[in-house]
Amino acid sequence: MKNLVDLHTHILPGLDDGAGDLEDSLRMARLAVASGVRCVAATPHSCGSNGFDTALAKTVLHCTSLLQKKLDEEGIPLVLVPGMEILADEGMAELLREGELLPYAETNYVLVEFRFDEDPARTFGLLEELTNAGYVPVVAHPERYPFVQRETDLAEDWVHQGCLLQVNQGSLTGSFGMEAALCARQLLSRGLVAAVASDAHSPQHRSTDLRPAVQWMEQMRVPAATAKLLLSENPLRILQGKAPAEAAPLLL
Repeated sequence: MKNLVDLHTHILPGLDDGAGDLEDSLRMARLAVASGVRCVAATPHSCGSNGFDTALAKTVLHCTSLLQKKLDEEGIPLVLVPGMEILADEGMAELLREGELLPYAETNYVLVEFRFDEDPARTFGLLEELTNAGYVPVVAHPERYPFVQRETDLAEDWVHQGCLLQVNQGSLTGSFGMEAALCARQLLSRGLVAAVASDAHSPQHRSTDLRPAVQWMEQMRVPAATAKLLLSENPLRILQGKAPAEAAPLLL
């Protein structure tokens, strides 16, 4: 499959637990291109142990620009789009308005993650803070949260609330365990997933190579049109600030 678009990567060097240096970033970029990817969102984690890093936004924009220049110099045909993986907490909307947190590029779509021990009831208020401010939350890897694995209807409620769901390819292939794999299949079978992404952290493990996701969909007999929607069309629409299309429920 060609012209894939990856909504969730940690490709920027030295900013979080992703690419350790420029060489890692270049290797990740080459892997992405070799697997048919033409565009990736650079989405480093928004905070460390001490809360939101209000200086990070400028750093992400600067590093994205520098890495794009290096990709162009190396002849690697990959387009980078800046963003963040924002850990959901109160005050997100205000920090987004002030430019201290980043949506995807200049859109109103925001990649959001939860703490793995988050109170499920609290998630609705956190997401509502964003939707009330005009943002569209893209919930990162819902299938990995234990509270969603226990109650998949939570994720469906988020979709009804106006959010989108992004599933990790590693969950589909079993890299995150049986519970995540089963939950990801449930979300796909119910037509709740807007996009599948790599959540790549290195050239070796959880890489930017999206061929495993493509192969999984082929093995599971996912219709080609749906696979294209999840790996190419919807991710591109999100990065362009356009509403994604609904994926049809799947028999998995």
